[in-house]
Amino acid sequence: MTDANRLRVGFIGLGRMGQAMANRILGAGHDLVVYNRSADKAADLVKGGAVLASSIKQACEGREIVITMVSDDAALREVALGAGGIKESLGQGEIHLAMGTHAVAEVQKLAAIHTEAKQILVAAPVLGRPDMAATGQVSIVAGGPSQAVKKCDPLFQVMGRRTFQCGDRAEHASITKLANNFMLGCAIGAMSEGFALTRKFGVVP
Repeated sequence: MTDANRLRVGFIGLGRMGQAMANRILGAGHDLVVYNRSADKAADLVKGGAVLASSIKQACEGREIVITMVSDDAALREVALGAGGIKESLGQGEIHLAMGTHAVAEVQKLAAIHTEAKQILVAAPVLGRPDMAATGQVSIVAGGPSQAVKKCDPLFQVMGRRTFQCGDRAEHASITKLANNFMLGCAIGAMSEGFALTRKFGVVP
């Protein structure tokens, strides 16, 4: 990878999914700084060449894109809006790429806060499990200003097999991800009813 194509990336949140995604970014040759409250989860990434940040602020310094892959809305608020968080630490014009699954209202509020701070929020939740993330086989649902989504595309290409661009607002991606989850839940429910009906009458499901 040439220096011109190499992105300066921060990655916050190294659970199973986050570790797998960060490893894909590192393997593609991007300049990666990682942060996690439990620093031991970063050990393998550091061995592979990532830099371990001691704080969220350090994970944002000099970064073009800072990715968060955290468990829930409360964790997103903490890392983005807490003291020394992304909003305080990310440079103007730079991108916060939120890749967890979050409530639509939470994403709307965060997008407005970043806009006020002259930063950009792109939401890009994923469809798939950690084992799929490890091999770059997740699907990515992206929403946000088109130029910012385009800048994130080299990262999407190494983290996933396909990216669905859902619109120019970050919450468009959240709505699409939640709608997908809803439809999958309905499909599972319908299949369960079908299997229960066949079992009731002695038919092999």
